[in-house]
Amino acid sequence: MVLDLKRPLFVSWQLTERCNLRCKYCLSSGKESDEIDLKRALDVITSLHRMGTKVIRFTGGEPLLRNDLPEIVRYCHKLGIQTGLASNGVLFANMVRDLRLLSAISFSLDGPKSVHDSLRGLGTHQLALQAIQIAKEHGLYTSVSVTITKSNIESIDYLLDLARQLRVKIFFPVTDRTHCDDEIRQVIPDIEHYRGAIEMLIREKSRNKY
Repeated sequence: MVLDLKRPLFVSWQLTERCNLRCKYCLSSGKESDEIDLKRALDVITSLHRMGTKVIRFTGGEPLLRNDLPEIVRYCHKLGIQTGLASNGVLFANMVRDLRLLSAISFSLDGPKSVHDSLRGLGTHQLALQAIQIAKEHGLYTSVSVTITKSNIESIDYLLDLARQLRVKIFFPVTDRTHCDDEIRQVIPDIEHYRGAIEMLIREKSRNKY
């Protein structure tokens, strides 16, 4: 709320539930889903603009699976709305020239190659690192997003060091432990290990290292 007026200044928009990966911890089904078409999407953006929205972050699934994403981004840019994107990076190299108007992009990265590929699929670690480098070369504000699991909870130092080497920001979103099925629960750390990891990240943040 700004000046007693309710305005959706920042909007996070799940454009699709479709995904080209099947990550072990993901809540997304990855299946075909009902999606609004391009015309409806542009109408929604127009309405958000009129209400005062300044930033829209597109997520999924994998938003790069929508062929009309570049047009959606261009329309936001035309209206003066900044755009962000959350992606696994697999398709980014082939689409970067159509997405140069993005204000920011975040790529998922789960740890060293062995850890990342075990969670997301063979070769995905290399593609994620490639996507980060390409985004930076095109002048995009680039960050990495890490989901803490049993597999990578011991790799946090590696991820922090890698983010420093790549000169990108790194984020550790809080994991929703309440709406997971039994299969996903198998990869979520127990609460004590999870709490310890978060406390360590808070200490690192307080030192202004990352």
